[in-house]
Amino acid sequence: MSLSSFSPSTFRIDFSAPSTIDAHNGYVNPNNQNDQHNTANIINPTTATGSAEQKKNHNASVVIEKSVSRLLFASQLLIVIILSMVVFGVMFMSYIISSNVNIYYESAQPYLEELRDRSMSMVRNADLSSHELEEIMSETGRLVTQSVPGLIAMVNSTVEMVSQLDRVVRNPVLKVSME
Repeated sequence: MSLSSFSPSTFRIDFSAPSTIDAHNGYVNPNNQNDQHNTANIINPTTATGSAEQKKNHNASVVIEKSVSRLLFASQLLIVIILSMVVFGVMFMSYIISSNVNIYYESAQPYLEELRDRSMSMVRNADLSSHELEEIMSETGRLVTQSVPGLIAMVNSTVEMVSQLDRVVRNPVLKVSME
């Protein structure tokens, strides 16, 4: 892999020559060889000794590593920014919703208080009505017990009156007397 015309923040890779990037050792392997047996291409970054091609490959490796690390840093920073925007957005929306709910509650509060007062009045009236109905039922019971003997006497007198009328109708006698 050869590096051609790059700036510090971007790079271009020419794929005409096969090569690999060894992330473990930190260098570019231009011949795509297994470097476990061939250590001649390894450049120690602290000493930087070797041929000009190895130094060029090492510099390209460093540029690629810096570009990859910048790309990783930028993507992580972007993720953090997006997550923080989402979190602050949710917090802002919850604040707005809470404010609106408070405004609606304050505007509806007189009606809710009136509804509460009326419902409590209905409950009190229902309780008083049940007590009054209980008193009416007990008074009705007393009235029935007291009026039954009078009703029986009235029915008996009505039966006697009907029997007398029956006798008069069977024997109509008209007596006129002048005294």
